[in-house]
Amino acid sequence: MARYLKLRNGNVFVDGFHLLALIEKLIHETRLAPDLAGTGAANDPYVMDSASDWITRWKASTHEAVIYYKLAGRLITKNKRVYIGDAGPAYLQGASILEAACKSFRSLYGRLPRLRTETGFLMTIRLGIEETQPGVNSRQVLRQVTASGTPPANWTAVVLSKVVEAAAKISGGASNDSMEFFHAEDRARLQGWMVKNSHRDPEYQLLAQRMVDPGLIYDQSRQALAAGRGVPRAISWNDITRSPVIAGAIRKLMKGEKLALGKDYSRMQFLLPVTTMAIFHAEPARNARAWPINLMVLDLAEASTPNFTWGAILWHPLAIPRDATTGVGMPVPPQTVIHGPIGNGRAMGQIDNTLKLHLVGGILPASPTKGGEIGGKQLFKPAKPLTAQAILHNAKQGHGDMHNSPYDFIHQKEVDVVLRWLTKFPIIAGAWEVADPADGGAVLLNSQAILSRIMPNDQVVSNSLRWMGTILSNRIESLDRM
Repeated sequence: MARYLKLRNGNVFVDGFHLLALIEKLIHETRLAPDLAGTGAANDPYVMDSASDWITRWKASTHEAVIYYKLAGRLITKNKRVYIGDAGPAYLQGASILEAACKSFRSLYGRLPRLRTETGFLMTIRLGIEETQPGVNSRQVLRQVTASGTPPANWTAVVLSKVVEAAAKISGGASNDSMEFFHAEDRARLQGWMVKNSHRDPEYQLLAQRMVDPGLIYDQSRQALAAGRGVPRAISWNDITRSPVIAGAIRKLMKGEKLALGKDYSRMQFLLPVTTMAIFHAEPARNARAWPINLMVLDLAEASTPNFTWGAILWHPLAIPRDATTGVGMPVPPQTVIHGPIGNGRAMGQIDNTLKLHLVGGILPASPTKGGEIGGKQLFKPAKPLTAQAILHNAKQGHGDMHNSPYDFIHQKEVDVVLRWLTKFPIIAGAWEVADPADGGAVLLNSQAILSRIMPNDQVVSNSLRWMGTILSNRIESLDRM
């Protein structure tokens, strides 16, 4: 877990921590020219196809409530806490997933799903009717519910879903789960449709599991595998030969392009849009450095870099659930040395218990529990703008500085990616190598040298620093593979 770049022909070192601050500075200086399609409404979702579009949207994300996006025909939601969900096919135009499920149910079975007829549920439904249909005699309407629970004949899927969703919000009602208001048999059918057609708040551990075993992406095949029905397993996406395929598909989604048709098309079209939005929208909204760093991860995966399989990118390999039912069978303590956060989550040390691997996560810096939150504190402090008087006296704008922040495990994960990515460019790798300073004689460049890309009295190092800045700027401003 090296932190520095060392000049090959000298004892000069660049601190990776300072490079993180430089990345923030370059993001701060990026000039955006977004050309977004859509308004962010459910029936007119945003469509992003350039780096400017993506950066504009994640920068605004923390100040907005629910916003809708369209990727590969999927309607992706972002709520005020910047949690991402797949609300189903985009053609539904933002109908609640329950409404969409009720419409599908009616088309399949020729009727709406039945309601529960226990007194508590019917009384709460009555309150839901009063909430959503003012002026309607709720008692009279409720009498139309048959003994079997069939809704009134004049109800539509829209009316039923709104009534049930309102009933679930009634304080002290029969249940705060809208699905509990449906007859058990029909509830199972609705839930089956929802699981197949939507994907809510994905967790990196489960995303990693599905990369390892794509057969678990759809609930129907997951249940069949769990029941041991002899269903053939889908080919894993976790092999290094598959890394470029998945990375290329994600890049296509970010550019607004269609996925290529093939054997894995439907699974990719279902799983990758919400995964892409989590990695490239939600994470940068919490920590701006995640934007270029996650693009670097994409580049390294697309280049088949050793160990950059998609399971390992998203989660620690020892903590990925092995199948749909057994969870994780892990040795305690781990058989190999694993470094991670200890104490308050900032200090680093050796993980002594595999149950703590959720604090380590995968290669993706934001993947550990609270990774985005821990890494979100800004490192770069912009210089104060020059006053009119200072400009009059030909003063030069400062380069900014670093906040006084402790170096932590998330920073180290970010540095691991940045150093590996930078040194794949011959112009950097020819002059620098990843190595920490030994005791004595090392020249450690300070943050000002990195932020200004100038080492006084050393043109060779200054040129290298400027190249680093240029390469990092290009990574921020483009979606293309580098």
